Amino acid sequence: FLLDVTKNLMNTDSEAASATPRRCAKCGACTAVCPVYQVSGRESLTARGRLHLLGKLTHPLSSRVCREIFSKCLLCGACVQACPRGINIIDFFLAAREEAGEINITTAIKKALTYKVLDSGLLMRITGRGFRFLDHTLPAESGLRPRLGLSAASAPAGEHSNFINSQPPAALKPQLLYFTGCLANHLQPVIARASRELVRIITGQELYAPPGQTCCGMAAFNAADHQQALNLCKANITIFEQPPYNEQKIFTSCASCFAHLKSYPRLLAHDRQWAVRAAAFARRVEEFSSFLRAGITSAPQRKGKAKIKKIVYHDPCHLRFMAAEDQRDFNGAARQLIALAPGLELVELPHGSQCCGQGGLFRLSHPRLSRRIGRNLWQDFAAADAPLATTTCTGCLFQWRQGLSETAVKAKVLHLAEILLEAEDINQGRRDK
Repeated sequence: FLLDVTKNLMNTDSEAASATPRRCAKCGACTAVCPVYQVSGRESLTARGRLHLLGKLTHPLSSRVCREIFSKCLLCGACVQACPRGINIIDFFLAAREEAGEINITTAIKKALTYKVLDSGLLMRITGRGFRFLDHTLPAESGLRPRLGLSAASAPAGEHSNFINSQPPAALKPQLLYFTGCLANHLQPVIARASRELVRIITGQELYAPPGQTCCGMAAFNAADHQQALNLCKANITIFEQPPYNEQKIFTSCASCFAHLKSYPRLLAHDRQWAVRAAAFARRVEEFSSFLRAGITSAPQRKGKAKIKKIVYHDPCHLRFMAAEDQRDFNGAARQLIALAPGLELVELPHGSQCCGQGGLFRLSHPRLSRRIGRNLWQDFAAADAPLATTTCTGCLFQWRQGLSETAVKAKVLHLAEILLEAEDINQGRRDK
């Protein structure tokens, strides 16, 4: 469907080419929620401004300035949720980016290099080995650790090339399947190991990641490399519909992966056969916090006087906005898990949930703007005076570590799986003990 949107945008002889952008009422609801506008103050960087360009200019993406304007969007989805007319804003921006990529050779080369890495197990293993070499080599106090998103504790010696290759052999029919995502599989396997153990403790189920799974495709999708995104969708669906992986629920520990996996039916809606397969796949996908929260039926009892640590939970935009149509309170479930964990005290930020500025490749292409967006968040976190921060989005996790490393704030940033696994007696209230 996004390819069809692109064709309409490029077909300037048709009234349909700008019909949807012109539906924008210019009300400004999008400006109140746009992280980029809030730090830049530029009207052209709002959803309203970009839709105006699409509706008025014949070939907006032939201009270098316009290409830059459309590249400076986090694709967080806040504007879509705020729009009173329900305009599919993100779809039009992605279509514009695809056209821009065809015009701009630099963008095309960057996309090709980036997704060759994401789609190649060999290249991801090489990248992962580089990170793990540093993890084994750099001292705990090295300033490079937080900048590279490496935890202070080195990974276990003798670790295999990635989590999937190092996991125990599967049972004849695994109880619960695991979609790891690129980072947990290749660069931060500690997240995958913690997730596997936590699932076993809380639900009693063994988690298994089927070999052959690949990147969820969100990175390619956000860069408007639609063919690559569709190829990755189909590859994952195929792996998870083959026996003995064709019936179990599919658990993922990454918020961004979850939001994108759930969108597969929409991405493949133009192909009836694949749309049916994608819908069956998406129905099986389970989000980290809501799945684990359902496995706890009673509050664990505190033993003695546990030392209380304050912790801040960061709401991933992909759960706040992109997965909002699911109607489940995923971030609320994460807060409930923290509240149930003895020894932790959840602290809310003074100004509530905010975008961290990661936006997938946004930080790579617009690092200064990304840092400016994150700066307000780091200031709020400093005011909260908490030694811990957590989230379920691996991209946000890296952004938090990088951002706090540039401040005087001393705090640990860990995936929620790691936090809960370390919490005292979280398994006391699990279902079917």
